[in-house]
Amino acid sequence: MKTRQECLFQLRECTSIDTLEKVIEINRYKLSLSESEAFYSAADHRRAELVINKLYDKIPSGVWKCVH
Repeated sequence: MKTRQECLFQLRECTSIDTLEKVIEINRYKLSLSESEAFYSAADHRRAELVINKLYDKIPSGVWKCVH
């Protein structure tokens, strides 16, 4: 079972939102409930990084307004 941080490091290989969405779609049915929680949290984090074009350890609250 991967942690949120491990998922985030893996998702950082995605360099565009389109690629990230494809990876999310592929993993949607492959993960258990506990794994999917960590994965979706990491995916949201990565989506915010891609929108702002900056890497964060913790996403600032103001950034979430820009993420759709």
